Amino acid sequence: MADQNSLQEQRIKVEGVRILYAQALFPSISMLLISSAIVGIFWETQSHQVLLTWLAANFVLFGLRGILIWLFPKNATDADVMQRWGWMFTFTTLLTGFLWGSLVWLILDLSSVFNALTIMLVLIIMMAGTLGIYATFFPAYVAFALPTVFLMVARLASEGEEFFFLSFILLGFLVAFLIYSLMHYRLVNESIRQRFENIDLLHGISLKKEEAEKANADKTRFLASASHDLRQPIHAMDLFADALEQEMTTGKQQLLLGKLRESMDSMGSLLNSLLNMSKLEAELIEVKPHALIPASIFAKMKDEFLQQAQEKGLEFQVATDAMQDSVYSIQSDDILLENILRNLLSNAIKYTDHGKIYLTCIKQGDACIISIEDTGIGIAEDEQGKVFDAFYQIDNPERDRSKGIGLGLSIVKRLCQLLDHHIEMHSAPGKGTRFEMTIPCAVTSEPQAYVPRIYTPSLKRGELTITILVIDDEKAIQDGMQAMLEPWGCHVLTCGSSEESIPLLQSNPDIDLVIADYRLRGGNLGTDAISSVREILGRPSLPSIIISGDTEPTRMQEMQKAGFEMLHKPVKPMQMRALIQHVMRDINRKI
Repeated sequence: MADQNSLQEQRIKVEGVRILYAQALFPSISMLLISSAIVGIFWETQSHQVLLTWLAANFVLFGLRGILIWLFPKNATDADVMQRWGWMFTFTTLLTGFLWGSLVWLILDLSSVFNALTIMLVLIIMMAGTLGIYATFFPAYVAFALPTVFLMVARLASEGEEFFFLSFILLGFLVAFLIYSLMHYRLVNESIRQRFENIDLLHGISLKKEEAEKANADKTRFLASASHDLRQPIHAMDLFADALEQEMTTGKQQLLLGKLRESMDSMGSLLNSLLNMSKLEAELIEVKPHALIPASIFAKMKDEFLQQAQEKGLEFQVATDAMQDSVYSIQSDDILLENILRNLLSNAIKYTDHGKIYLTCIKQGDACIISIEDTGIGIAEDEQGKVFDAFYQIDNPERDRSKGIGLGLSIVKRLCQLLDHHIEMHSAPGKGTRFEMTIPCAVTSEPQAYVPRIYTPSLKRGELTITILVIDDEKAIQDGMQAMLEPWGCHVLTCGSSEESIPLLQSNPDIDLVIADYRLRGGNLGTDAISSVREILGRPSLPSIIISGDTEPTRMQEMQKAGFEMLHKPVKPMQMRALIQHVMRDINRKI
């Protein structure tokens, strides 16, 4: 700490000398002009030789100081070097003090009131004027003031006792000027100290900002890698589990596989929740609100959750004004809004054992009210204030991981805050729960046409007779995709990149569908690989599906705008079959 303070004091001294030289030219020129004016004033009454000699001495001193200012090392940081330059400047102020003090001995005429008042007033003004300029290096002002005043006092004292009182007044002026100069010197030093502290503080803040940005970038890279790398093995397990399911023949085998699938689903759900919450905490999610057609989003939710509800014996009802009226729209971010609805619908199905799940949208004035309601276990009043807290779960004290880890509603709350959508909950134990989300309406001149996706049950073996090219840089995924797709009747070709696909395309040009991983080896992207395959085959509209572990909304929106169908890891075989059917139906191929 002592070394740090010593270093700070050295910096202040260096800066004081630098300021002294930076503002020294103006007073030097002013003194030269005033000295010329004095010669002019007293030209008629004083010796020309004396006046010219005194004026010449001022010019010489001005030239000496000009040389110092010109040679001064402005960028020097060594305190000892700068102190030497400060003392050299002080030597010039000492000469200046003697030169101006000598004026009272050379031309002062006490018998002339005009002469005496003019000279003394000029000298006092000079002392006052240089106080603020020379005070950045206190010895420089002292060197100027002392000889100036002492020569004046000595001259007055030499004239007799009647001038002693005036001499004491001048000495009082000297003391006052020296005190004010010292105060100004300390004030300037404190100002310099605060400036350096502010600079150091800003530098520290800048370093902390850089560290934070680096940590943020590291976290972004980690989350991007985690989204892909952690989902890969779960994705492969799902693919092999589906292939294994098609080989199972006994009820006991099917039961064991069902338990395995439950564990994999739980693991995938936990991973998704943790990654999504990490992105929210890191503020890595960018909101891009735009006009949306509620009917399209609701249809997608029905496609995704209808079978899950039916498997639990639940009725899933979707009722919305938008289903009949696709003209009005809402202002939101489709990716984030879908994420909210998925969390709420998943919870509704999870905590409802019998009855119904309702997904509704009603237009009220300038807003739409989206409601998700269930007939499940409900939430006690004293628990309702806690359900949006991270990791909080109702009716799961044993922390059963098959019920998640309690991040779903916390993610919903954070996403609603990002979107500026108000959400509220109404619940009663044994009667169910209703979540209501208020979203502003948007006006669209050209609303999108609503085309519902038809729900299709799972395919049986051999029902899908198409040729599929799978591009993935991991052999386990290639094998898993092949094991899942071939029993459906598909002819499957696999490769790790667009370059590896070239010989396959040459021998199999009649590709019906390309399925590619988004992140490939070497920083390559599946979207680029698909574009390359389309270019090689000369088929720019070749049906394609991107499989991605990246849930970044911006990335997802980019892929959607590029016209790629998307699935998120880990991919469920049911989702894969439904999307393949949908894609192939869109191009009027036989399934």
